[in-house]
Amino acid sequence: MAQAAPDQQAEDPAKKLKDAQCARKWIAELTLSEKAQQKWLTRARKIVQRYKQDNRADTDQRRFAMLWSNTQTIQPAVYARPPQPVVSRRFGDADPVARAASEILERAIAYSIDCQDLDGRLRQCSLDYVLVARGQTWERYVPTHGPMVTPEIELQVVTSGDGDEDEGESTDDDQPERLYTDENGTTYDPEQVKFREDGSAYAEGEPYEPVVYEESVTDYVNWEDFGHSVARTWDEVDYVWRRVYLNRSQLIERFGEDLGKRIPLDWGVRNAKGDAKTVDDAELSKKAAVYEIWCKSEEKVYWISKSFSEAPLDVRDDPLELDGFFPCPRPLLGTTGNDSTIPVPDFALYQDQAQEIDKLTARIAHLQDALKVRGFYAGDQKNNLNNLLNSDSNMLIPVPDWVSLKEDGGIRGKIDWFPIDLVVSALQALINQRAQLINDVYQITGIADILRGMNDPRATATAEALKGQWGTLRIRDRQLEMMRFARDILRIKGQVIAEKFDPDTLKQMTGVQLPTNADKQQAQLTIQQGAMQYQQAVMQAQATGQPPPPQPEIPDALQQVLRSPSWEDVTALLRNNALRQFRIDIETDSTVEPNEQQEKAQFVEFIGALGQMVQQWGPAVEAQPALAPVAAAVVKAGVRKFRAGRELEDVIDTAIDQIAQSAAQPKPQGPQQPPVDQTKIAVAQIEASTAQMQDQGETQRAQMQAQLKQQELGLKAQETQAKLYALPYDPQPQVAV
Repeated sequence: MAQAAPDQQAEDPAKKLKDAQCARKWIAELTLSEKAQQKWLTRARKIVQRYKQDNRADTDQRRFAMLWSNTQTIQPAVYARPPQPVVSRRFGDADPVARAASEILERAIAYSIDCQDLDGRLRQCSLDYVLVARGQTWERYVPTHGPMVTPEIELQVVTSGDGDEDEGESTDDDQPERLYTDENGTTYDPEQVKFREDGSAYAEGEPYEPVVYEESVTDYVNWEDFGHSVARTWDEVDYVWRRVYLNRSQLIERFGEDLGKRIPLDWGVRNAKGDAKTVDDAELSKKAAVYEIWCKSEEKVYWISKSFSEAPLDVRDDPLELDGFFPCPRPLLGTTGNDSTIPVPDFALYQDQAQEIDKLTARIAHLQDALKVRGFYAGDQKNNLNNLLNSDSNMLIPVPDWVSLKEDGGIRGKIDWFPIDLVVSALQALINQRAQLINDVYQITGIADILRGMNDPRATATAEALKGQWGTLRIRDRQLEMMRFARDILRIKGQVIAEKFDPDTLKQMTGVQLPTNADKQQAQLTIQQGAMQYQQAVMQAQATGQPPPPQPEIPDALQQVLRSPSWEDVTALLRNNALRQFRIDIETDSTVEPNEQQEKAQFVEFIGALGQMVQQWGPAVEAQPALAPVAAAVVKAGVRKFRAGRELEDVIDTAIDQIAQSAAQPKPQGPQQPPVDQTKIAVAQIEASTAQMQDQGETQRAQMQAQLKQQELGLKAQETQAKLYALPYDPQPQVAV
């Protein structure tokens, strides 16, 4: 290790003391935070063990898997598919820059979701949410650097000393001094200057590793490895932390060789009680528990090891500069009060009923074992009765003293059977009692029978659909909480992408084609040159007495370049946090299973609304061209209200603009042949497109009606089959075990 300078050595004691105080402070804060949630952690570990049946031995009594069944029923209802980003203009007005920025950001987030397997992370979080009432993720910005690059700084040569000669004789050594400066006016020492083969001068800048790829990574955080400051509500939380486990090589790579070798490896495999222990003394089986702490009040990030109190492992200023500072959203929380953010697992609210169900299940199992043919018989008929009871087929047994057997009442007089009917009655009573307890659990948890895949064969399809809607009211809050959690993740990811990603990365990632400012300037220059050439041609024609040439039309490609926002405009909007929030909104669609019929109905509604607007405003624009701008504004505003209209907005805007321009042009006077009315053509094109879309909508509607009819027939067939199946059996309701 290199020796420090004298000034640094003088500061070392004070700095070491300050670092040690900082480390001990955060170790105390972590201990306090872990103590606050220790009761919940202990309960959660027991619940997870029960869910996985880890704490059950082969000799244990039978149990009813109520926790596993409820978890497997609720989790798919809470989360069923990965979220899809919906980035749009906040107010839906005509804002080309915000529209392009929304499209770029939406594509970038969608790509990040696909390549980072956000679906797997959210499934893990949803399981934690349903099982232990808390789930969390963590966002990281991960740049990938390329090989080291040394930039070349272009230099300009200037001379000094001209006109500054002293009076008197001059010598041959008096030559002007040559200075080398860059574009900012910085002067470089001649020893730093290098020359190329063409004689140009340059200097080498500071070497750096260029960023060749960027990622916004979402990490799943286990429910045991997340915590925060003690607070009543999430708004009062001052710091959050997560715990990661690093081996020796990872410690050296992350914190340097000197510090990485000094950090104790204080974590090992946990036993069934949740206590940390090491399997053996092998170095590879041990890791260090490193806490990553984000403190909002200090706007700093600390890396702490509770076994290393000399100093924090690392301290950095706010690396992501997020709105809420924290790199994680508000966690998924189950039942909580306004006095604490520590949740209560759902199983804790019905564990008494679950334990009673387990006891009844064990008793039912014992009674089922007792359902055997047992009885007492006379000893003098032992051989005859054994032959009779042990026979596998029909047989006759000769009895020597038949007369005495008959006088004693026959077989009935020699055998007294165990009263098995009493066991059956007790068994039926236990089954009914357990069914009542199971129904109580469903009442507590709010799991309707329709969610469990059960239905009444006597109910109609409409009644079952209505019951399904009411049955999901209790679970609707959880679905909304899962949607909120996914939306917050996408917003954090979108902010990281908008503020950290290089424009070149966004171009390659999204594939959006936008011009640069240089492209727009070139297009404007081309149009100006064409206008000047046309003016010269008009002047020439007037000088020669010839009719003026027709004015050339501006190519569509140039018009598109001028209408489109530039990459610089879009990047400036994405980089400006305040403007981005004012003009762009990041949402997500539903994370539950989509309703295909509802999506089709929304698309059909959009087609009908568009066709109605065109049919109403088309004749009005044709009769009164002055109404064209009003019609264009109305149609554009109506299209922006529909999600399906976003993809067609550019095409519709172009068509509406053509209609407005055509209507605004003055009509020719005199006997000249009137030009083709572009307004009618544009209206006809839109009406044709609308008619085609309406035909598609009608086709989809017919398909939907056929599917609904087929489903109704299937439900009626199931109903009939269920009724026929129920005829030979006891009409009393049966409980599935």
